[in-house]
Amino acid sequence: MRFVLASALLVLLAAPAAEPKSPTAQCSDRCSVNYSFCLKRTTTAKGRQECKLARKTCKNSCSTKLPKHS
Repeated sequence: MRFVLASALLVLLAAPAAEPKSPTAQCSDRCSVNYSFCLKRTTTAKGRQECKLARKTCKNSCSTKLPKHS
């Protein structure tokens, strides 16, 4: 039991602290995951085209900047 607790503690201490990602990076990651999932589900060329279009739309929405308020 001590060995398990000691190894778990070492793993937790050895893992680097995850830095919080920017909202744009989180959005981009979400687009990539959705694209991968879509490609795994589709079986036709038309389906792959739709996945690519959805990824393009998602990536464009991630980079959209809101205007600053004055």
